[in-house]
Amino acid sequence: MTTIEATTTHLIVSDAAAASAWYQRAFDAHELNRVTLPDGRLIHVEVHIGPVALMLADEFPEHGALGPQGDAVLTNVFYLHTDDVDALWQRAIDAGATATRPLTDVFWGEREGQLRDIPRSRVLKDDVIADIAVHAPTTLEKLKHLRSLPKGFERSRWGEAIVAAVARGLERDPKTLPRPARMPQSANGLASVELLKVLLRMISERHHVAAKVIATVDDLERIAGDDHADVAALSGWRRELFGEKALALKHGKLALAIEKGKVAAVERG
Repeated sequence: MTTIEATTTHLIVSDAAAASAWYQRAFDAHELNRVTLPDGRLIHVEVHIGPVALMLADEFPEHGALGPQGDAVLTNVFYLHTDDVDALWQRAIDAGATATRPLTDVFWGEREGQLRDIPRSRVLKDDVIADIAVHAPTTLEKLKHLRSLPKGFERSRWGEAIVAAVARGLERDPKTLPRPARMPQSANGLASVELLKVLLRMISERHHVAAKVIATVDDLERIAGDDHADVAALSGWRRELFGEKALALKHGKLALAIEKGKVAAVERG
């Protein structure tokens, strides 16, 4: 049951779900409810630490609602009274908190210390970074049209920083950029890469995801030569979407065929 007081602290953080989970681990908090918007962001997470109600929400840059940016500035301090401060202190440390002032006996008769909780600075997911790298937006207007970024992100201070970083990257002399070592390919290996390219294009079109976000040509070359290649296409959602099928195609467990004018994947027995 929700028990909201007349005045309740409401915190905006970069990941409200992660913050709620951390408060539960560190301070034995209890999450009572949450409200999720259609785009997946949390607009309301009610967490109780003892008798204290705390409201958490994800960032909404389109409304100017951003959480603390990095660790340089201390924006909020909460005091939590407990009967066993040493035990609770150690629990928070074990959960990842950083001691900014050690526990000491203070002159007003209590034992007190100060912790910094988990970082709240913004983290962009790897598919967003790949999207930025592929499209290289040089203006805030171009950044605005990247579908992987949340609406209004370009109006945050991070928007200008990303555009500036892209500009610096484009100014680099391509000859000075490091080039990854390419594995030597046999004639058959080159044919395998071409088949993997066809599979990648098929999956890209079917799921409406840019092919370069799923895998690069270098990824395909390395997959062709090594089932355990350390590439993004063989981990996480990319492996589920493409990597497993790529390995199956490579080992003859999957075939490509043309059905009704379109490329299709056919499992082989």
